[in-house]
Amino acid sequence: MELLKMAPVLFVYPIVSSLGEKSDPAASLEIKRFEVPEGKAIKTLRQAANQAKVEFMVPAEIVRGIQTPAVKGEFTPLEAFNQMLAGTSLVVFRHPKSGIYGIKRIERPDTRDSR
Repeated sequence: MELLKMAPVLFVYPIVSSLGEKSDPAASLEIKRFEVPEGKAIKTLRQAANQAKVEFMVPAEIVRGIQTPAVKGEFTPLEAFNQMLAGTSLVVFRHPKSGIYGIKRIERPDTRDSR
């Protein structure tokens, strides 16, 4: 995956069913309940991925210094991740075949990135 060539991976949260097999990527489109406090993106994105039971690959240097607001309520994983990163230069994407989520930086004026 191209993302891995760009930087070391911060974390990958794999979905494993009770049988030890990866879950269906379509399951990550379901509405889930989120209770993620505000905090450092390096921690809160992991919490959100854990609550959604989805795989998420994030280059460490891309989220370093980024703070996210609390996200509470029922959302799809993509909606929750986008709320967490609103106002930053980061966007979440989902690989169409694997269902794995990732983050990339884009140029945006007036972001709340702490860099």
